[in-house]
Amino acid sequence: MKAAHYIVRFAVLVLLGVSAAFAQGIVDGTVRDGHGAVVPNGSVSLEREEGKTTLSAKTDAEGKFRFTALEAGGYTLKVDADGYYPSSVQFVLRARQPLSLSVDVDRKETVRERVEVQAKYLTIDPEKTGSSYVFTRQDLER
Repeated sequence: MKAAHYIVRFAVLVLLGVSAAFAQGIVDGTVRDGHGAVVPNGSVSLEREEGKTTLSAKTDAEGKFRFTALEAGGYTLKVDADGYYPSSVQFVLRARQPLSLSVDVDRKETVRERVEVQAKYLTIDPEKTGSSYVFTRQDLER
């Protein structure tokens, strides 16, 4: 009788464990830049609403990532890749409902511009002794 009792307990525990495993969710997705190109080797981290980092991964050569066996609840997905500004997405994961995300990151770019000014005529009278000069509209138009 005791052996049957232990077998029943074991079976209930196994069923509870299996049902808990099926209640977990999956989050996958792709990281792309502003032009639609994939971003490989980016760092992806998944945080619970409480701010605790749950999991981290790297994007593959196709910019894809995947997290499995996640509990339902609120999450923040953070993406950080070399040469790109960090990005984050907040979402709520429902039990047994896989979620696929597309995360866009903006490339860090340096803007360089060269401005060259040439003057053909002297706008300041060298005979004036003052240390400042106020340009008039006529001076600027000439």
